[in-house]
Amino acid sequence: YLFALVTIAVTVLLSQLLIQYNLNSQLSDSRIINISGKQRMLSQKLTKEILVLNFITDSLHKEEQINKVSKIISEWKFNHYSLVNGNDSLGFPKEKNPIQTQYFENIKPNFDIQLKTITAFLDNKKQNKNEQENQKLVQIILDNGTVFLSKMNQIVGEYDKEAREKVTLQSKTEYAILVFTLLVLLLEFIFIFKPTNKKVESLISNLLSSERKAIKLAQDTEIISEAKENSVKELKSLNYAMEKTLLYCRIATDGTIIHIGEKFSKLIHYNPFLSDKKFGQVLTPVE
Repeated sequence: YLFALVTIAVTVLLSQLLIQYNLNSQLSDSRIINISGKQRMLSQKLTKEILVLNFITDSLHKEEQINKVSKIISEWKFNHYSLVNGNDSLGFPKEKNPIQTQYFENIKPNFDIQLKTITAFLDNKKQNKNEQENQKLVQIILDNGTVFLSKMNQIVGEYDKEAREKVTLQSKTEYAILVFTLLVLLLEFIFIFKPTNKKVESLISNLLSSERKAIKLAQDTEIISEAKENSVKELKSLNYAMEKTLLYCRIATDGTIIHIGEKFSKLIHYNPFLSDKKFGQVLTPVE
């Protein structure tokens, strides 16, 4: 029983620990997929806001647009470095599978070019100079943005594939633990509970049989006791009748009185407790 309970407890505990671990892992995976997908949106948003900024002439609106682009690029950089280098606060791992590592190495030149080009474009806009150069920078941003988006799609797809593989592995592991637990329960039923049940049934059957025998013995004892009591009563009655009605006396060969009936002792005036005379001596004085 102890082995059975410990085995079940261990399997349930392992199952629960595995579920909690996989849930935490899936939360991290979903966050990674969300952030990597957001990178695609930020890349497109950057391109759009750069085009908007390129055609703004009003200085006030231009400054607002520059600040807007700066915030977007700051978030875009933070997300990219978190995905590449890992981030403890976001739960992003530092280690990656070889395919994902290769994808990030492939996208690094595009990210660096995009970051460098957008930074140069913003500097020119802040200083209101090199408008001709800005047009070339915008074209570079547009061309490189398309390539970056395509490579980012590969990264998102690989993250999604990895997450699905983890879910599939968890499902298979859970089924394996379930099968193992059911197998343990089956073995316990065959080798522990079933023999124990038979033993308990046999024990109960023996106890019931012993109880029936004990009841019968008690009944027989009661009958014998009643018969004995009746015999004692009859014997007492017989003795009483003999003492009151019969003239009898038991004597030894030398004439010594062994026992004398009550009626006979009264008749011959003999008290057995006060005299030890022989029978002949007791009878002689009485006419």
